Amino acid sequence: MRKTKILLFLLGFLVLLLGISENVIDESNNQNISVVISDNMQHARVFFESIEKHDLFIDLNRIGPNSIMGIEAIGLINNEFSINSMLNNNDERILMESCTDWIGPIIVRSADNTINSESSQEFTGGWHTVTRNGMEVTTGLTTSVSYYIDGRFIENDTKTYGNSVEIIVTNLISGYDLIGLNNRGEIIKEIVTYKIIKGAVNVSVTLEALSDLVIERYYGLQTQNSLWDKVTYINSDKFLDSTYATDADSCSGLKSDGEVIFTDYELTSNSLNFRVCLDTSFGIGNFGNLNSDLPYIFTKEYGKTYFNLINGKPVSLLKGQYVQWKGSYIIK
Repeated sequence: MRKTKILLFLLGFLVLLLGISENVIDESNNQNISVVISDNMQHARVFFESIEKHDLFIDLNRIGPNSIMGIEAIGLINNEFSINSMLNNNDERILMESCTDWIGPIIVRSADNTINSESSQEFTGGWHTVTRNGMEVTTGLTTSVSYYIDGRFIENDTKTYGNSVEIIVTNLISGYDLIGLNNRGEIIKEIVTYKIIKGAVNVSVTLEALSDLVIERYYGLQTQNSLWDKVTYINSDKFLDSTYATDADSCSGLKSDGEVIFTDYELTSNSLNFRVCLDTSFGIGNFGNLNSDLPYIFTKEYGKTYFNLINGKPVSLLKGQYVQWKGSYIIK
């Protein structure tokens, strides 16, 4: 009887430990980020260590009118890089909540549509909707999200440490000339890969044609600037151009200005600096589809900065063909 009681006690203790282990994990690690994936794999929060006794975090979620997976918020939490304390810490400060897209929407039409009037062009994807017969119609959706932590596929909600987390998002994007009230007119498969490491979010994008199409304009990498006061454009010689306010129209040099292209821009404020970099040696990041009288990068007075990947030189793709680009958000 005594042995039976001891055995039952040990079994109960083991069950208790297993139950606790879902919410309390081993804190002994030498890794650079912590990751919490929740809400049935719909939400990811990635923490970095640390800014003056705070840890920066980035939230990714299905957001905007199209419910497309993207950057939802940037914030700080006061703790010691511990997931267990992060999950139970109310000292959380949201620095910025997204109200727009960070990966550019697109102006794209079917190749069969020979009417090429600027008045008929509309952005689709991202946070953009269109109006048809007085009704707001969505123009994109996320069809799948996959997670890898240090190369290991994640199948369920989890909280863990690592050196990198890779989030692969697949979206379907409509052609503006194909959208009807009962027809989404999906024409592009957009695959966005976020690879998050300490201090950086590396982004790569593939746009694959689901049918023959023409991309008329596409900005690609961009930012919502509500957290920052100033923007500085940086060229491939690392020359820092003049600094401009983020709530006023400005731009980098034009493509026609010379052989030196603008590859980066930096957003600055009292709380956080943010560098945005485009790989100009890869894919459509080489600005080969940019007219010479247009800038490489520009800022609008409503508080957004954009790279200018396809503008003035449309790109035609046959079904199954694709274009790509990659860049980075670097937190400084």
